[in-house]
Amino acid sequence: MSYIDGVIKAPVSIFDVQRALATTDNDLGTLCQKATINPMAKFKPIRNSKIVMLAPQQGGTPSDRYSARFGFAAITPSITFDGINLDPHSKWQYLKPRGGSQNEPFRLTDFINEANPTGPGYDIHAVAPFAFGVEGMELTYNTTDGNGGVGLPLYVNSGVNSYYLNGGWNPDTCITMSEFLNFYSGGSYIGFAIRDIDQPSGGFVAVVTRHKLNSVSSSVPTVILRSANVIQSGMLSPEVALLHDGARAGHTFRFIAFLYSTFPSFVYDGTTYTDINAEYSVLTTTPNFSANSLEIDDNIDRHDIVAYLVQGGITGLTGFIQGPGVTLTLTSNTPVINPNDGREYYKYQIGGTVYGSFTTPSGHWNPDGDVRIHLKIASDGRPSYVNPDTGNFEYSVNVSMPNAGTTYNNVALLNFSSLSNPAYIYVEPAVAKNEDPYIKITAYATPSYAPETVQINGAVSASSPRITT
Repeated sequence: MSYIDGVIKAPVSIFDVQRALATTDNDLGTLCQKATINPMAKFKPIRNSKIVMLAPQQGGTPSDRYSARFGFAAITPSITFDGINLDPHSKWQYLKPRGGSQNEPFRLTDFINEANPTGPGYDIHAVAPFAFGVEGMELTYNTTDGNGGVGLPLYVNSGVNSYYLNGGWNPDTCITMSEFLNFYSGGSYIGFAIRDIDQPSGGFVAVVTRHKLNSVSSSVPTVILRSANVIQSGMLSPEVALLHDGARAGHTFRFIAFLYSTFPSFVYDGTTYTDINAEYSVLTTTPNFSANSLEIDDNIDRHDIVAYLVQGGITGLTGFIQGPGVTLTLTSNTPVINPNDGREYYKYQIGGTVYGSFTTPSGHWNPDGDVRIHLKIASDGRPSYVNPDTGNFEYSVNVSMPNAGTTYNNVALLNFSSLSNPAYIYVEPAVAKNEDPYIKITAYATPSYAPETVQINGAVSASSPRITT
């Protein structure tokens, strides 16, 4: 048996390849062009004019597979970013043999390691030698403290084994990053295009890191993008303005890795920064620029992540208010003088209690203290005043919601009778006699210090019979 645990070894048979490719096809040409071939496997069918087994590396002479870039097109594809396409793709092209008419014979031996035929050959579990992660994307409204940011770990060769859940990178059966780069300048820099795909207008930035693809090792370096200019150990992490746009909290951001030929130098505080003393550079050509693609395999060059506010944010909070017992009570059968304008109004006292129910999001929830619930009591735009000099009255209360994924029901937010300064509504006589005097209460929430607003659903209304005298 020459197919064991997803790996083919010599002597290879049609049956071995059938099992590896999960097919019953028995024609060699069909097998060598099968869609189920794993392009990331080092030992797979490639285009070459030889009828016999491919040649391994001999001294300074590269192997036939190396010369053919292990089956991939010699030109690394370019990828174009613009202000329209939210998900541009440019996958590296695996070129399968096309048969004798193209002088590209089908060889059963392409599925084995010609340098070590009894060793592992075609591997169904092979993965690409590159991956990256997106960790802890947090936004801030503060443009100076640098607390907003996101981490981008870079995985190359065996480093990807801490990342991929299905499959794995094995130096005996997988293509190394340097082998992939043998027809391309591995001296290019790894960059990232970042877009807010929930609100793309103005939500796009691209950075070029100081890490060259050919110099990244399996030690997994991590690039940390910052929301403000931060200098640590002489290295500058320049401001990425998108990371202090706290209004985008809760939005999904798409990260797409690419290769850029140069590191764009920039000037900050009178100093010119290059890849020697800057962690990354922010491209000034966005949203329109082109680069080389890192989509070695389907979608490995991109990730989506939801952004949250730095500690203090309340993204994901939901809730509603209610107040079945809220009332309006006429204080006198005769009008009173409103101190706001010296005119006569009927005066009503607001009574009862407003309640709220709130559910915190699962996972990320760190409000840094109580959540502040704001109740806005308005006269619904009619000729009237609340308390008594404005058209509305706002009351705020702190509500303790310490736990994620928890519902807090029937929280008493405002008991009007307990206010040291009672709430009143002043209604013009003509309105009070022709309509039912009316108030409307709505609510919104804010964290303790960040200028973030979450609207709370529902409204409380109360009315009183119109004046009949």
